[in-house]
Amino acid sequence: MKEGYGKKAAIGCGLGFILAVIGKTFATPSVWFKMKYLEGNHLTDSSLENFFIFLYKTPEIGRILYLVGIVLWFFGCYMIAVGKGRHGARAIIGIFPLIGLIVLLCLRDESKIRGRQQ
Repeated sequence: MKEGYGKKAAIGCGLGFILAVIGKTFATPSVWFKMKYLEGNHLTDSSLENFFIFLYKTPEIGRILYLVGIVLWFFGCYMIAVGKGRHGARAIIGIFPLIGLIVLLCLRDESKIRGRQQ
């Protein structure tokens, strides 16, 4: 892989995946959570728990986190493709999250082959 692309790819894919999962979790709260906390004005002594209740009551924040996570995920997939000397459009394989990432990582590194030919 070309110099400098690996770290950007790892940050993009890793952070993107984490933000997408967190955003999806807060955008669609579970039935149990709705029954326990969202019915009425339930406040607890724990400020962290109150923060999570706030996040669950405002699903827009979760949707924004989810979208930012998806953008970072595709940025990471793009960095992998370009870092391996492939066209950036191969990042579209990232639509299939786990399988797409495995396919991108298993691609042959064309940047090393092109470097030898020049």
